[in-house]
Amino acid sequence: MKEWAVNVACRMVYQEGERTTKSGILRVRPADINAKFVRSFDFQELFSNVRDRCPTMIKILRNFSTTNRQQKSMTPAKEEKKILSATSATVAALGERSRDNIYFRLMMGLWMYGNGASRQQFAISNHLGYSVSYTTIIGRGKKARDQYQREASRGVDGHSNDTPPKTNGKIRHPGALELLSQSVREEARDEARDAVNQWIYDNINLELAPHDQILGKTTDIQQNGTSATLRILKGVDPADLKTEELLSNLVNAEHMTLDKLDLNLEESSELRESLAYAVMRIAVHHGGDHLRKFMKVLRESEPSSTYKAPPEKTSVHPLPAFQINEATTTGNAEVISAILEELRLDPEDPDFIKRISIVAGDQLSIARLRSVAAIRAGNEGDGQALSSLVRVPGLFHYGMNNTTQVLVTHLGPPNHDISNPASLSAHNTLLHRKVVVGSSPPNYRTAKNLIDVSLYARVLHCLLRVSTKATLEEYARNATFDSFKTDAFSVVDQFANAQVVENLRNKRLLDPDNGGDMIFENASLFMRDALLLREFSDAVRVGDAGRVFKIIKLWAFGFRGGGKPKYAQEAMEFVHNATCVWTEKQRCVFLRFLFINTDGTLTGNIPLDLKQEFMNNLLKNIFRAQGGKSNFWEWAALIGPLCELLQDLNRELGRTLGTKNNNHHAAPDLTVDIKVLMDSLEKHEVYKIIPGRKLAEDDAPVTDCISAGRSCMTWGLSNPIDDFNNSLDKLQRRLRVKPLTGSSLLHPEGLLRRMLHLCVLTIS
Repeated sequence: MKEWAVNVACRMVYQEGERTTKSGILRVRPADINAKFVRSFDFQELFSNVRDRCPTMIKILRNFSTTNRQQKSMTPAKEEKKILSATSATVAALGERSRDNIYFRLMMGLWMYGNGASRQQFAISNHLGYSVSYTTIIGRGKKARDQYQREASRGVDGHSNDTPPKTNGKIRHPGALELLSQSVREEARDEARDAVNQWIYDNINLELAPHDQILGKTTDIQQNGTSATLRILKGVDPADLKTEELLSNLVNAEHMTLDKLDLNLEESSELRESLAYAVMRIAVHHGGDHLRKFMKVLRESEPSSTYKAPPEKTSVHPLPAFQINEATTTGNAEVISAILEELRLDPEDPDFIKRISIVAGDQLSIARLRSVAAIRAGNEGDGQALSSLVRVPGLFHYGMNNTTQVLVTHLGPPNHDISNPASLSAHNTLLHRKVVVGSSPPNYRTAKNLIDVSLYARVLHCLLRVSTKATLEEYARNATFDSFKTDAFSVVDQFANAQVVENLRNKRLLDPDNGGDMIFENASLFMRDALLLREFSDAVRVGDAGRVFKIIKLWAFGFRGGGKPKYAQEAMEFVHNATCVWTEKQRCVFLRFLFINTDGTLTGNIPLDLKQEFMNNLLKNIFRAQGGKSNFWEWAALIGPLCELLQDLNRELGRTLGTKNNNHHAAPDLTVDIKVLMDSLEKHEVYKIIPGRKLAEDDAPVTDCISAGRSCMTWGLSNPIDDFNNSLDKLQRRLRVKPLTGSSLLHPEGLLRRMLHLCVLTIS
């Protein structure tokens, strides 16, 4: 009887396995492997289908894995976990039954690869039946580099040909990654063909150390290349972005003047309000539980501009990495050519030239592209002269450089904690952090954290000063939102006002002994600079380009006065384009697409160049896990397009199978740090004007970078604004000249000949 029952059960589970295999829910063929195939993966739906087709097997495994004691205390959550384990074992067994049943295994393999799993981990997981083999992921056989490049240039789809290509007599069996990569690249080409393109690119550097030193191979080798990402500007009408209109406005653009960089009365009022709201946000988040009662109304009343990006998740298409060093002018031109070639876009195609494309990058990349356009203008047609490209800044690099500038400007000398208690060096010592040296600044995150915690303490201290309250609890108990807002404006007007500092310094010039207060002056300038940096970060987070633009106008002066002339030049270029070259429709598009929204929320925006840095980091992490070092660029060209797809798969599996953890650590508790700094500010009366108070003899007042930079703009026989206008005049003269080769939209007769030539070629 027992043997009969076992045989019946065996026949039933055999029939279920046969029925499930024939249904094809786990079947994967090479022709099925594409981007849509991965994006449509639904773990819960797949396991539900398996349970519907294998009820007997699930029931057997469910009972096999449950004791009577467990059954008595079974909860819905525990029951769900039991069923999940039984279904997982069933799926693994179905994979052993037929090689076609690898859908779930393949997804697990792609997930492991995207998380940097090593080859050994693949081998173990494959033997246990949880994933496909490593060779299934990366493919088998050899393929010469030149053949790979020829296939890429022809746009060969790895699964479009049933017969794999042969190389030197060895058959190449493309893996899932290769098939996916070709599919994603074709998808990007299709979307880029008739839409408005935005390209983001950045250098990717990899330092390779030899495992064993031999003659001629003893030192580390740094390889330099470029990674790029395509973004399609959805909802943008190409008719609003006409290259001809852009060039016409550029040729007739006005000169840059100091008035165009200065904030007008309306912008100054808006910036004052934005800084007051920055003070309020800091107080609400770091002023204790009592002030959090204002969080909702603060969020609802926050000012915004007409250039705020809508809260929609951004879709991007990573491109293959290129072994091109973009640190040179020629390298940047080659990068643009490589992007166009990858996307199958002809730079001489009249339809492509007529619509504007946007390119974003760091300061060096944008400056090099501007040089290429200036050199080729008047010599080559619009296609080769990059006339249809609009260059926009990478805001992450702007913020990073300003962070370093604020740190170095307000750091102060070491061991002057008593004579200069408002310096960042004094606050760094109070917090028992590692010593910071101005000649060798720390990394960005360390510098930003020090500036932030010092700013939080100063804002809360100044709120108590303007309200005459003793503690934050007492202040919050009696405050209304209107009084809270009034106090925030008072903090900005009294303690973050450069005009107050200027008046004090003028008094010291008249009365060196009793005029001015150096400590208060330094503290006020730090408050102003740190609040501007904070407002910039908050504006980027919510995608408000109008607020960002006002900060950049001030930073055009600040970078100049702080010893960063290259960033000052780029800021001037950006401001001039936005005010004198772009039309209102163009300005709306270019400013609103300065960000990438990672999750579709109101505060999910990041700068374009920061997104590219994330892509670079992911590429390096995956590559290091593989262990190989000889063919990084060939590998990066294959994996680069899959970065976003692998991240989406990682999030999907993490949402359904993983726990609620990620790489975002909890915000540190700064309560004690802020309290220590507030006590120091109160003890030394930093934000109280004491006439005649001075620093030590070997210490100097902090430079007002914005004021100093503004003075530099027009001072001397050769000044930045004159140099900028001279370069603009030179570019305009070149654009008015008919190019020697190619066609130009500013010279229609050349374009007409080009179109006739294309028609003749098409007919022939």
